[in-house]
Amino acid sequence: MQRRDDGDDFLAVGDSGGLFRFALDGEGRIRRASIGSLVEGPSPENGGETRKRDRDAESVAIGPDGRSFWVGYERANAIWRYRTADGRATANRAPEAMEDWPNNGGAEALVRLPDGRFLVFSEAGDGPGSSNDALMFAGDPASDGGAPVRFGYRPPEGFRITDAALAGGTRLLILNRRFTFFEGVAVIVTMADLSDIREGAILEGETIARFAPPLTVDNFEALAVTRESGRTIVWMASDDNFTPLQRTLLMKFELLER
Repeated sequence: MQRRDDGDDFLAVGDSGGLFRFALDGEGRIRRASIGSLVEGPSPENGGETRKRDRDAESVAIGPDGRSFWVGYERANAIWRYRTADGRATANRAPEAMEDWPNNGGAEALVRLPDGRFLVFSEAGDGPGSSNDALMFAGDPASDGGAPVRFGYRPPEGFRITDAALAGGTRLLILNRRFTFFEGVAVIVTMADLSDIREGAILEGETIARFAPPLTVDNFEALAVTRESGRTIVWMASDDNFTPLQRTLLMKFELLER
């Protein structure tokens, strides 16, 4: 989930290729909304009918001018670029550095930095020192991006990364989720310093928030950061996974500076 820098529209993708756009008013009510789908994307391996697994979108990033957005696909381990205006694909690539990422542990978080670099975090790929694999591309990974810097991300014990977003300067907010049958869902938000990223390094964040029952918590997989009247606003969204046992929630918080 991302919010356009040049407007108030949110853009989100679902894990079966759904494309959602919406805008909120000052009271949090929806002013406008549209639902579509990513018609173009990774093709079925057998050349047959497109299935949910062929549009297993897990991450999204939007360009600074709002004209393009990028989607990270699991299973295909690929990055696709789309036009925001009509959702048509303009470039795609399956980087060699991502080809060994697990089918269900691929590009879980995608971040475009202000200077044009991209960060791609795997959910379960093997990184250095028992961390999860992560990459930093010098340019657009959907067209080339060059040879990436390979580093690792170590989430809190028992958790996995589900999204990440810039919080200003070199600060990166990271959303981490854990599920157990005994405790249900728990979420930890960490903050990491981008200046720590280099070849072979392991990125770890400082815990700034934790959500677990009886607090409101669900399958949170989306994170966005915006500014309102000088305040840093953090948005979190959950995915119901097409089951009545989970909910699709959008929650809004203010990040208080120390």
